[in-house]
Amino acid sequence: MIHLKKDHEIAAMRLAGGVASTVLREAAAFVQPGISTLEIDQYAGERISHYGGKSAFLGYRNYPCQICISVNEEVVHGLASGRCVQFGDIVSIDVGVRYDGYIGDNATTVAVGGCDPAVQRMMEVTEKALYNGLGQALPGKKGRGHFTGDPELCRGQRIQHRAGICRARRGQKSPRRAANSKF
Repeated sequence: MIHLKKDHEIAAMRLAGGVASTVLREAAAFVQPGISTLEIDQYAGERISHYGGKSAFLGYRNYPCQICISVNEEVVHGLASGRCVQFGDIVSIDVGVRYDGYIGDNATTVAVGGCDPAVQRMMEVTEKALYNGLGQALPGKKGRGHFTGDPELCRGQRIQHRAGICRARRGQKSPRRAANSKF
């Protein structure tokens, strides 16, 4: 049975999402060459607390970090560590905040100080594909398997689309690393 949210529940969900979004923006702005992923994690945890929230990830199934963070080829939902990010790295940050009984969760990818033009293009294409896929989320339309991005957009830009994930095609001249992609 589907539980329809009441207005006050939707307002509380919006607040949780707003806190998560604010912390994500602040954590992304905090990323700079030479800083460790652990420092980014700690900073995000401080910001979550500042707004009166708690990390939705810390302690979930024994997860030891405030946020999920991965660098370059690391798979998403990575753990913070002493690894320092460098100019040209691609850092994926996922922030989940428990606030007033609800969870706000969002993610972004950051190019540390800039990146290779091919990686930048891939980031732009995959973001556009994501929003095109989200545009398919309409009332009455089932979500599972339908909102997986935009495979035609990815193919047209020489980016592979696999189960909602866009990757640069093999054989294409590619940068040494790219966010959560395999060349």
